[in-house]
Amino acid sequence: MIMKNTLARLRRERGLTQEELARRLYITRQAVSRWETGATEPGIDMIKLIARELDVPITELLDMPEHYCQSCGMMFT
Repeated sequence: MIMKNTLARLRRERGLTQEELARRLYITRQAVSRWETGATEPGIDMIKLIARELDVPITELLDMPEHYCQSCGMMFT
């Protein structure tokens, strides 16, 4: 997954600090920081929560082209 740059950008666009996003997701600020630096990556369940909290499709959060299924990741033909 290549979400580190996207996550930080989307968070800032919504005027959220790492602390505020962490509080909304019931996690630590350090977890958000590690995702944004690429040190670790969230699991798929957390990715769904992040996408919901930031009001974006999972495909945008993961830098996937629009022609991918958000549920399974398969490419539309």
